Amino acid sequence: MNKNVDIIELSKVNPKKTINKFLIPNIASTLIIYLNIIVDSFWVSGLSADALTAIGLVSPIYVIIFGLGGGFGSAINSVMSRFKSAGKNEDANNTIIHTIVLAVISYFILFFIGKFFVDDLIVLVGGESVLPLCRAYIQPALTLSIFLMAPDINAGLYRAVGDIKRSSNSFIVIAIFNIILDPIFIYVLNFGISGAIYATILSSILGLIYMNIGQNFRKDIILPVKHPHYKIQPKLFKELLIVSIPVTLNDVAHSIFSISVNYLIIFTAGVGEIASYVIVKQLIRFVYAPSSAIGSIIITVTGVNYASKIWDKLEEGINYATIIGLGITIIIALIFFIFPHQFCGIFSLTLSDTNVIDRAAEILMIMVFLNLLAPLQVIAIRSFQGMGKGLISLVLSIFSEALLPLLVAYLLGIILTIGIFGVYSGIVIGYSLAAVICFILIKFYIRRCRNKSETVVSS
Repeated sequence: MNKNVDIIELSKVNPKKTINKFLIPNIASTLIIYLNIIVDSFWVSGLSADALTAIGLVSPIYVIIFGLGGGFGSAINSVMSRFKSAGKNEDANNTIIHTIVLAVISYFILFFIGKFFVDDLIVLVGGESVLPLCRAYIQPALTLSIFLMAPDINAGLYRAVGDIKRSSNSFIVIAIFNIILDPIFIYVLNFGISGAIYATILSSILGLIYMNIGQNFRKDIILPVKHPHYKIQPKLFKELLIVSIPVTLNDVAHSIFSISVNYLIIFTAGVGEIASYVIVKQLIRFVYAPSSAIGSIIITVTGVNYASKIWDKLEEGINYATIIGLGITIIIALIFFIFPHQFCGIFSLTLSDTNVIDRAAEILMIMVFLNLLAPLQVIAIRSFQGMGKGLISLVLSIFSEALLPLLVAYLLGIILTIGIFGVYSGIVIGYSLAAVICFILIKFYIRRCRNKSETVVSS
């Protein structure tokens, strides 16, 4: 192994060690990224409650942009890892340019939407009442989306060659830049709500420059681009899309879910509830952090062991990741449940409306349980992605991220007329049930693959 640790070989030998090796750095980087998101909302809330509401209403569009970057990042990670594990180095190298081509195509689509259909999009997500504020924030995000997608693609590339540390550090550097630049762009330069997104874009650019040039671009990444046999292969596009589409559609499904929840909240409690809900959404990301961190590792762990048919190590990795993920998640959730007013009170430093803060604390005591079983869902879906089972992961993503939580929320909140409490509790119940179902399915699928493999060997 080199100094960066070959995660591919380590995953085959000791998946527990692989998870332990990269879990803390991944959680740390994830927490900093989420802190970065909270900082955005924190400084924007100082403008007005309407500005905070605007961010909440257009956040589903923002999530889709990052979903594309995350999809391509997961794709290059999964495909290159499997190619390297199988010894197909030329295909692994060719994966780079194919990912870039797909990302550029996606960017031009987003640019076109941001230039000509942004107002229609804002009305669609329910932001008509604060349309100018929504436009000021989301239009720059769409027209400059390539810079928002790039960090995830860059991180996926580093993970594919085993450099997990640099992958995590890149997000830490970007987050630090954004935390510094946010108040400067919003207040000092007087960009207002637009300053939040401009700060994020500039931070992404500076972070990429620092990590790739300031820290020396790795030769095992840049050399394949100059490979004499480098060529476009339709089959490789297919391999990347099989992974990236489900990952992206997972975020699309989550965005559709978020839009629908916003409508349910407005219908049952009014548009004023959105500002409080936005605060809670930002805070409960911290409960989701362990799942996100483990998910990025488990893609490689399952991918390489599935390709090599090392079933014991594959199951060992999944079981260990689940136990660790649940343990850390429960601890974080309990801390938020015990101190809801203290965490929500952070926003009182910039937001003068105490009613919004108090209501956020009440919502947090319910929604803190949303991600309690998230490790089950994330590990299952990421494992399917690592194994290249895009259709299965897509179906599970839509089912768990949108369909079941939304159905239960609608049932309790509207059909049974419980109101806003029914909406929040329905989301928690629906997501938790879906997480359990997803985990049962991945265990069943692995057992079936193992039995099929052993049957072939014995015959």
